[in-house]
Amino acid sequence: MLNCLHFQTCLSPLCLFPSPPDKQCPLEKVRQIGREIRHTANCKITDADLQDYFHTLTTLLADPICLQHDPSAVIACTRLRDLQSDRMSITEVGDLFKEFNQMLNPSIKAGGSFIEMAERSVPKIIEKNVYALGATS
Repeated sequence: MLNCLHFQTCLSPLCLFPSPPDKQCPLEKVRQIGREIRHTANCKITDADLQDYFHTLTTLLADPICLQHDPSAVIACTRLRDLQSDRMSITEVGDLFKEFNQMLNPSIKAGGSFIEMAERSVPKIIEKNVYALGATS
């Protein structure tokens, strides 16, 4: 969203001030949250950091121009609030992880098949172009 001008026109000034790449920009904060979570060595987060993550993510998902009216954003915001207030059961958390996994699997498979296709195609393309260059020399 940070690099796409279309998304920036869909968000309120609240989510874009100060403008990226300022570290106080809510979009930059969300990007940093993703980085911090992905790169934790021990998968532990302090309570204060977790509360800050919840607040930052909820603020972005409740953006009044576009996301506040998006059904997926409303569901995500509700789930964040439930997680924050410990109203979500272990079963529901497990279901969220399963849902997340189901969302990721097609992307992982698509990425794998793309890599396989590239591994098969690129050498043929290079060989064809090298042959064509040699024929014109």
